[in-house]
Amino acid sequence: MASRPALRVGVVSFDYPPFYERGAGGAAAKRSILPALLAEEGHQIVQPSQDQDPGRAGLATPADLERCLGEFRARGVDCLLLDLFHWTRPALALALLRELSVPCGLVANSRDGWNGITAVTAISGSLRELPEHRFLSGAPRFRDSEPQDIRDWLRGVAAYTRLRRSRLLCWGGGYGADIPFTRSDPAALESCLVREVLQEQEIVLVERARAIAAGSPQRVKGFLDWLEARGTRIRYGGRLTPEALAFQVTLYLAARDRLQELEGEDIAAVSIKCHYELSIAPVGCTACLLPGFLPCAEDAGGPQEVVPTACEGDLPGLATLAMLHAVNPAEAPLFGDLAMYQPGFVLVRNCGASAVSWAGGLDHLEVKPNIHGRSGGALSYETPAAPEVTFARLFRVGGRMSLMLGEGSIAGPGEGSFPDPWPHTRLVLPVDPYLLYRAAPCNHACLTRGRQARSLETLARLAGLQVVRCDREASLASYLESL
Repeated sequence: MASRPALRVGVVSFDYPPFYERGAGGAAAKRSILPALLAEEGHQIVQPSQDQDPGRAGLATPADLERCLGEFRARGVDCLLLDLFHWTRPALALALLRELSVPCGLVANSRDGWNGITAVTAISGSLRELPEHRFLSGAPRFRDSEPQDIRDWLRGVAAYTRLRRSRLLCWGGGYGADIPFTRSDPAALESCLVREVLQEQEIVLVERARAIAAGSPQRVKGFLDWLEARGTRIRYGGRLTPEALAFQVTLYLAARDRLQELEGEDIAAVSIKCHYELSIAPVGCTACLLPGFLPCAEDAGGPQEVVPTACEGDLPGLATLAMLHAVNPAEAPLFGDLAMYQPGFVLVRNCGASAVSWAGGLDHLEVKPNIHGRSGGALSYETPAAPEVTFARLFRVGGRMSLMLGEGSIAGPGEGSFPDPWPHTRLVLPVDPYLLYRAAPCNHACLTRGRQARSLETLARLAGLQVVRCDREASLASYLESL
């Protein structure tokens, strides 16, 4: 999922109702913002033949509607935008949206003396009365004066469309570290968010790792040389022996090789169970290089696919990472534990590794003896300050799936330090940390860079997920009251 997919966006205008004595709706005088906006976002416009005729002003009759439906079904559209300039036949627009079960939005144009506001609210109000599918009840209302709203929505739609065609891969299944919430419900995710949840036993990676160690030791040496050449410091001792680190490298290389074999499966993100079959018995070595380097766009072999990676077989966390990467494919999302809630920041750390792209460079990364498992190293770093990040977590309450999300920032390391050998990210959200502690769905969290909440809200609503904003105290308090 290295880039956001292009959408086939159906764009439809409508003429005046036939009993209006205003003539045609003035097709030549309508200056829509949508062609340029969609082109800038890299999407393809699909228009019915009526709108391509300069003598027409859009759909006006049931016959026009049937022709439009036939063309859109034949060509395929991922979403619809109604481009409304004036009053029209709301029932005609309603029929179009009901017939095509795709995400839809309504744009009110107000430039050059036009006023599409009343048409938008009339159509939208009718949609909300008795929606036939979830794309209708949540169909957003836009104005041409706020194009960024349309862009954010399109990015959410693109993410949803991409995820519905993708798969999640769980190595070792769920229930890592005996945590029940990690198991979640694959069928529920397949019904609303992804095409399929795949599972493979960790022995698939272990056997490949052993084969790499026996037959291609130069690959291990090449990876370690690459790390050291980029300034990463390796602190051998305790659980971190050269043999243990070499095995962790072979596990990582085995994962890359396996993903290459599964290239046609469209894997959006992966998880590794690790605890306890890998970390304790029978293998006895943690798999920390997977969540550290699979989300990295480069390794000793050159450019690599960014593959978001969750730990402890956390399926909801895995799906959250996939959502974050779908809306922000330029950045690797981070997975970790919400470990401390204190004035100033919430500490996000992971018991071995998080995506190393958050370290501020490999020269800020250290490999230290882990304090978990029988052997292995942890990837230690302090995430540098960042002005804009987005937090998210998929969860269920009473069987209903929801998404908690919020926008905040990252505080720099400062003078304080922590005694563990793990990565530390200081998340700042504009709410009382104690309130967040009371409302947090679980101990696992996911982050991406930038302000992505609006696109994530679109993605969540298209998937039928309830949204709880953790950057708004009123939303957190309301959620707690509902429990």
